[in-house]
Amino acid sequence: MRDAMLLAEVSLYCTLQKSVCGKPDFASDGSCENFTPWKQKWGYLLELPASLMLNLSYWIANMILAKRSLDEIEARALSVPTTASPQTPHGTTAQFQAIPTKDLQDRVFELSFRVTLAFVSIPSSSSGDLPEFHSLCVAYSMLILCQYDELPSSISRNDLLSALNEVKRRCSESTAYSVAVEFSAERALERVRADTHALTTTEAVGQQAQFNGHPAHSQGAGANRVNVNINEAGLDNLDFFFNGGYLDILDIDNFLL
Repeated sequence: MRDAMLLAEVSLYCTLQKSVCGKPDFASDGSCENFTPWKQKWGYLLELPASLMLNLSYWIANMILAKRSLDEIEARALSVPTTASPQTPHGTTAQFQAIPTKDLQDRVFELSFRVTLAFVSIPSSSSGDLPEFHSLCVAYSMLILCQYDELPSSISRNDLLSALNEVKRRCSESTAYSVAVEFSAERALERVRADTHALTTTEAVGQQAQFNGHPAHSQGAGANRVNVNINEAGLDNLDFFFNGGYLDILDIDNFLL
């Protein structure tokens, strides 16, 4: 069974490597359709009690593909001129300007959360002994949770806080966890807590204004988003890693935080 798990994981990352960028389609469980053939062949392993590591890898692969696709779509949309030049095929211009990214951003957030949940589902006695590649992926998933302004409606803020607090608790109780995982959990918690405080403050101001008979002053979009000092250089390095050499294990040391 162990050999089957290893073979399934290798096959999973081979599927990821062969997948082309572009807006992916998603299955009902939130996973990328690119992995449907893989799941049809190996999905039975995910139902076994010993599949916690394979399950983590499955959601890692989905997260990487979705994030890589989002990054490429956004990069190409920014690089394509608003007026098609003679060197730019009109079809290419229309394709990347027409692709909405909000839905894909939500998908990336959801998949990053699934990676975090898969990580905390591994018993604490084992989750600190993950290979460096998996630890780096878990850290990356939590940094992604810091990137976007709005929480997808499919994710409860309390569930997100609970998962991040569990990661933080494990890191504080054991030195087995990588610095990258601890750093990312702290940053994600700071961001979510700041958002929660901002939302609570905004609601309180609105209620007080209504009680006093005065309309609440609009706080603008900034009321729901408090800037937290995130190590952007570290996130850029991780983005570069996952958008190019995410399967080159020899490069991991160059991207550890």
